[in-house]
Amino acid sequence: MLHLSSGCFVEERAALMDIQSSLMRARSLGVTNSWGEDGDDCCSWERVKCNSTTQRVSHLDLSYIFVTSSHDHWYLNSTVFSALHELEYLDLSNNYPCSLALEGLVVLSKLRYLDFSATTQGGGFPEFLGRIVSLEVLALNGNYMTGALPSTATENLRNLRQLNMSFNSFYGDLPESLFALPTLNLGVNQFSGSLPAYLFALPHLEILNLVSNKLSGALPNEQAFQILKNLRELYLAINQFSGNIPAFVFLLPHIQQLDLSYNCFGGQILINQSSNLPSSFKALQLSGNNLSGRFSFIWLRNLTNLEVIDLSGNSNLVVDGHIPGSIPSFQLKVLLLSGCDLDKNIIAEPHFLRTQRHLEMLDLSNNNLSGSMPSWLFTKESTLQYLNLGNNSLTGSMDPRHTQPYLSTIDIHMNQVTGQLPDNIGSLFPRLSVLNISSNN
Repeated sequence: MLHLSSGCFVEERAALMDIQSSLMRARSLGVTNSWGEDGDDCCSWERVKCNSTTQRVSHLDLSYIFVTSSHDHWYLNSTVFSALHELEYLDLSNNYPCSLALEGLVVLSKLRYLDFSATTQGGGFPEFLGRIVSLEVLALNGNYMTGALPSTATENLRNLRQLNMSFNSFYGDLPESLFALPTLNLGVNQFSGSLPAYLFALPHLEILNLVSNKLSGALPNEQAFQILKNLRELYLAINQFSGNIPAFVFLLPHIQQLDLSYNCFGGQILINQSSNLPSSFKALQLSGNNLSGRFSFIWLRNLTNLEVIDLSGNSNLVVDGHIPGSIPSFQLKVLLLSGCDLDKNIIAEPHFLRTQRHLEMLDLSNNNLSGSMPSWLFTKESTLQYLNLGNNSLTGSMDPRHTQPYLSTIDIHMNQVTGQLPDNIGSLFPRLSVLNISSNN
């Protein structure tokens, strides 16, 4: 085993040069100039880090390295990595189209981080990954993979902490072996069936993303959710779940992000003013369901971290924005209430909305609101980027007194707004790219 005087092992330098050669054969424009200079220490090359004690290559970042203006493929045999005995971190992401023979990675006994997202072309789940038992983070999202997942897909990966297999075409039931880890992202696949019972026996689960699959049925009962005390983020949007949304989902002690949008949930939202919602709440997204009854912002008044509320598309949900007696503790960035049965005075009267100084997106469209155009939105300190007040009955004119430096989209179509646009609209809205003022006066 030879070691260069500059601190780079000969076999490791040779392996890196083999990778460089494969990129040159594929006519990649992303070849790094720092690789391959005679006598150079490969530990000092771009995208390479070495262990400070052993001088062995420990980190290799090859993301976005295959850049081509032609239809070439990058062919890379993973046996080239076998010389990198102490490799812990390998990022091969965003190199599509790349033909990877990754089985050679199983000899890397110290590999903890492996990312080859948006790189390969289809195929099934690479079962050899279950033999890289040192893995803690595995990302293979966006690879056009398909097929049912093997029941033993990751059962030997006892150290796995994060798994991202989103944006593929995996189908069938969710295998049990996937759920022995804190972070799981299976969003944008074709998994079907109901949520399996064993999912709710995982006390360490913190982030679960199952967005845009074909999952259905009701959410489990309260006893099932009681074990998920560490759950911080739950994304179940764009599925076919039905029934009521259980109250205890809102009461998970550390919940920050809850997205149940675009399902078939119905009935009332089973929380009220006495519900002790956790202060950790940052985002509540329930749009595109069949919710009914009443939703009051007074229930949220003490949530100091709340930034996002989306209740859009629940036409039978009465949304009461009145918070009497005090300014709420939250400062929203996103408020989307399109197509709700919204409090008609939310614009006309002094209202909690006027206390929200950090709004970036506001959508109150399709609510039959009346009164004057809310000029108070256009303050000197406004951070608004997106404003949709379309399909209401608002009157007056749109003539802000202050420049709106961030506002890129304004939609006030189908109202009763009168007058002309200001002559200096370009300077008032320097970033404006979308303006819809159709069907007004």
